[in-house]
Amino acid sequence: EVEDEETVPHNSSHNRRSSSGLDVDEEQLSDDSDIQEVSAAAVAVSNNEAKAEAELERLKKRWNASIYAFFKLTPTIEYSKDGDTIHVFECKAPNCRGRSKFVRRNLGTSDATSTGNLKKHAVLCWGKEVVEAAGDAKSVHEAREVLDGLDQKKTTHERSLVLEFERIGKGKVRYSTRPPSKMEIRAGHVRWMAVSKRSFSLAEDEGYHFLMKTGRPEHYIPSYRTISRDICKVFLHCWEKIARVLQEHNGMLNLATDAWTSPNHRALVAVTVHLEKKGTETGLLLDIIEVAESHTGRALAAAFAKIVEDFGIAEKVLSITCDNASANDRMIDELPTLLTEFSGETSRTRCFAHIINLVAKSIITQFDLPKRKRHHNDEHEVEGLEDELQDLDSLAGDIDFEEREEHLEIQRAEGEGDNEDGWVDEQLLPACRVLTKLCKVSFAIKNSSTKLLPHWRSICKEQGLAEHVMPRDVRTRWNSTYDMLAFAVDYQVVLDKITDERSSNLQDYELDKKEWRLAGELRDILSIFKDATLFFSRDTVPNLTMVIPAMDHIDEVLAMYIASPKYSQAIWSALSVGKCTLNRYYSKTDFSETYRIAMVLHPRYKLAYFRQTNWPEEWIKTAETMVRTNYDRKYKHITEDTAPLEINENDMNAATTLKSSKSLNIFDNLPAFALPTTDLTVDEVTRYLQTETVMHETDPLRWWYERQHLYPGLSRMAQDYLSIPAMSVDVERIFSGGRMLLSYL
Repeated sequence: EVEDEETVPHNSSHNRRSSSGLDVDEEQLSDDSDIQEVSAAAVAVSNNEAKAEAELERLKKRWNASIYAFFKLTPTIEYSKDGDTIHVFECKAPNCRGRSKFVRRNLGTSDATSTGNLKKHAVLCWGKEVVEAAGDAKSVHEAREVLDGLDQKKTTHERSLVLEFERIGKGKVRYSTRPPSKMEIRAGHVRWMAVSKRSFSLAEDEGYHFLMKTGRPEHYIPSYRTISRDICKVFLHCWEKIARVLQEHNGMLNLATDAWTSPNHRALVAVTVHLEKKGTETGLLLDIIEVAESHTGRALAAAFAKIVEDFGIAEKVLSITCDNASANDRMIDELPTLLTEFSGETSRTRCFAHIINLVAKSIITQFDLPKRKRHHNDEHEVEGLEDELQDLDSLAGDIDFEEREEHLEIQRAEGEGDNEDGWVDEQLLPACRVLTKLCKVSFAIKNSSTKLLPHWRSICKEQGLAEHVMPRDVRTRWNSTYDMLAFAVDYQVVLDKITDERSSNLQDYELDKKEWRLAGELRDILSIFKDATLFFSRDTVPNLTMVIPAMDHIDEVLAMYIASPKYSQAIWSALSVGKCTLNRYYSKTDFSETYRIAMVLHPRYKLAYFRQTNWPEEWIKTAETMVRTNYDRKYKHITEDTAPLEINENDMNAATTLKSSKSLNIFDNLPAFALPTTDLTVDEVTRYLQTETVMHETDPLRWWYERQHLYPGLSRMAQDYLSIPAMSVDVERIFSGGRMLLSYL
């Protein structure tokens, strides 16, 4: 194999002149014939250069080997004394370690496609392991992207480990017949441990060693210390890459945050980032830090601002999603002093799952064991009420008192509590009795594993029901109350039978027909909150535009329940409290611009939704003004990369209709017969609002992504606002997953 030459390149202009025989003193040109000859030669040289450049462009399309990723994209062209074309490749390493930064390839030789010297030079600058690892990339483009993110100052082992980690797991899984190298094994363990949330100590497990080393005792397995160090190295690389991607993102970023105290009293704060990428919403974890001080608004704001500033995105924050805790209220008020581009409450999004939680709890807490009234006008009623309360107290026994106290502390921290006087209406006592009985039965069955639990299962089997244990009502989790009620109604026949038997000693907790009816009513009114929680907690996080319609629907359902004669007075009283809680948080959405702007920018809603639901015209005008103001301030300057508008949205809709129509007559779908097109001379907001709503559009981000050429500025604004998460559920899931992985927290 004839290798390329590695040397300092000669002067290009000199080479060109000598190879063409044009090293002539112009003063010796005395007649016109000499001038014509030189001119003709110059034209020939120019043509040769054009051919050489065309040949270079043709060859570049064939350079798919990953070795080319270590050199700059386009080599320069020189010529040898014999007139041969030479391609000069320049090393892209910031600190080249070769004799020269250039490697020359002579196209006049028999092996003009040799990459021998290119590889030698790359190994010298980057290391053998990095070059070999890059050789497994699918294409030179993939290898170039990975190399662009590597720091040459790192050690060879660090760079090769990062390269392996980037390469593993992309595309279809294929198993090689070639034994993996040590670096591939280490990178594989890093990905496995990180993605599957495995403990590092698993690498020391004897059973794992038996499976891996049987038949190949020399097989390398890294120690847990090596895996720990490797994960730290890869984490730093990923951190730098994420920061670079977020900084280069051409839109704004939406963040979500939450705080959590572990069972071992470790106070942690996590932040996630959400953005639009190619028409889809993408979210990822930014950081988790320990805030070992009181979670005041100022402390949370400082911790949040530090994470954002470390990633270099302090000027790109559009919205922050967090729950309704009072500490978060103060954090939002403090952040504008730390993040100058963040506008505070007007850019805050309240976690909708937390709002659902608060409304449901405000209903359920009405049925907690009531306190005794301080005074009453009728002594006979007082005496009757005292007897009822004493009966309830004795019925409940010592069940869940610790949880009840914890529940009350959480309520006080979140600004909740009892009603105005601190007392519960006597009309709620029947519902209190139902919940108390069901709680007691569930508690008794679960804690009698040798008597009641086997008997419960045998009754379930006799009745042809699945042998499930009755869920326990946990006072700090409202959805457990719904689960217990729904289960009890479905297993009514089993509960009636087990509480009716004297041997079970549960006769005091038997429900009569009136109480079963009340249990069904409680289940019905809580079902809408259960459905809303499950819907908004899906992996594909619902966007912000779903919040207002969902709150409108819940409000209508609660009003319908209150007005219905089907439900008892106890249900009516509790629902009235829940409706007040919902309206209180509904009104707080008026302080934030994010909800209204997102609704207007949804092609299904625009301004039509507010008019259909009879919102005040003044409020609708305010929503439109918010959209225009933010568009003019942040997005109007964005210009199109392509030519000015050539088609408009109505033309796109007409083309879609033509394509999907079953009619064979072209005049049935002729665009000229469609509705008049919008005026393309007006601003993007006006043009967008003039078009019809798209009633069946369920993916607004994709809709805007496909119309970037129509609305270059407004589409960017819509993609930013429509990628705002409606909840901070992703952050809470991170805490749950981390707790399972790091049980000592």
